[in-house]
Amino acid sequence: MDKDRFEITPKQLVFLVVGSEVATGILSLPRVLSAEAGHYAWLAVILGVTVPVLSIYFIVSLYKDFSEPDFIKVSQLLFGRFLGFVIVVLFSAYIVFFQSIVIRIFAEITKTFLLPRTPIFVILFLILFSVYYAVSKGAKTVARLNEILFWILLVDLLVIIILIPQGDWTAFLPLNELNVTGLLKGAKESFYSYAGIEFLFVAYVMVNRKEKILKAAFTGQLIVLLLYLMVVVVSLLILGPKSLQYLIWPVLDLLSVRQIAVLERLEIVFLVFWLGIGARPVLNLNLASAYSICRLLKLDNRKYYIWVTLLVVLAIYIIALIPDNLVVVFKLADFAGSMFLLISLGLPVLCHIVKFFRKGRIGYEKAS
Repeated sequence: MDKDRFEITPKQLVFLVVGSEVATGILSLPRVLSAEAGHYAWLAVILGVTVPVLSIYFIVSLYKDFSEPDFIKVSQLLFGRFLGFVIVVLFSAYIVFFQSIVIRIFAEITKTFLLPRTPIFVILFLILFSVYYAVSKGAKTVARLNEILFWILLVDLLVIIILIPQGDWTAFLPLNELNVTGLLKGAKESFYSYAGIEFLFVAYVMVNRKEKILKAAFTGQLIVLLLYLMVVVVSLLILGPKSLQYLIWPVLDLLSVRQIAVLERLEIVFLVFWLGIGARPVLNLNLASAYSICRLLKLDNRKYYIWVTLLVVLAIYIIALIPDNLVVVFKLADFAGSMFLLISLGLPVLCHIVKFFRKGRIGYEKAS
């Protein structure tokens, strides 16, 4: 590994976890969860965090038994060269598909609210060009960019707190009418909002202090949970669970409720800052896919990483242009969410099972 470009700290991992999960999905999250869980959407957010928490635990506990915790090497040690190769290819393909959906939704929001006359292919090109430039510099640059954008995100979302005095707390009543089936469906939808934690599969080997990874990843996950809770609770307070169903991007409509002198429309100010924030998952997952492909094909990162990154970006651009409209994009996003559950939980659990049955025969050296 090229440590000059690909070694990161546990603190940077915190920001990478937040950046991999919090993006365009948060803008529609209150509508999606309240459609199933009603005024208990906030509880669905808490139940949903169990998936990334378990995923983090399984990934960290899997890798700590390997002296060289590299996703590609571990996959081939556990499943053999051929199946390990296939798993890494499928993982990279999933990441490319997932990034394509995220960036298309991001482009649609940008077109609708900021650049209505600009063709979608131009917006996608400009965003992905910036993504390519950042990712081509390596993990250190991406991590530092995530840290800077995190503080912008925090300021951006904290603007929502000023709306709380205008809220109606009766939106959370009655407390005794809990629809368990609806809550479970809402929790399932909440699972998808945490997509991006699978980035840890690849990022683990990049962290210079492995003993700090579990704490750092859990810290990042806690921040994501608190941000999601804040957005959902304030949306319920101001708009109510029923009104949310008539809004595609309720968080943006939420910001239009109140105007501030000089700034005037808060949603426009929010989106200006969001231009950098919304692309973070694509930054992080693009890094993961390009790095994995280089390692899988045994290419020298110093020579070929930037070219592999360019090919990944081109693939994302082409796939992102395929959907005809936003309805199709949302359907593909649901499919990507289902794949996320399979990758984030199914894959680490499968790895643990194989490791258990093949213990002592798979040729790994236990980490000291």
